[in-house]
Amino acid sequence: MTRILPTNQYLTRYRVKDSELCSRCLEIDTVEHSIWSCGTIAPFISHAVVFLNSKCKVEVDINMKQYLFGFQGNKFLGLNHALLE
Repeated sequence: MTRILPTNQYLTRYRVKDSELCSRCLEIDTVEHSIWSCGTIAPFISHAVVFLNSKCKVEVDINMKQYLFGFQGNKFLGLNHALLE
């Protein structure tokens, strides 16, 4: 929310790093990129979502917002804990 995750883009802005490119895939390393869309991270997240849908019978769409902040309501406590892990 405050956009202070130490991404390469952030660290370059404060001259801690020389490049704002992701060290995993060489795209610009933003907060969204680092935790959701990086080509190295995205397949793992996709695999986890497929597992939750098929094996755990989770019947809600999990997008970046829910992945980061969880779902509201007591009935989602288990799912929220799984997403945190």
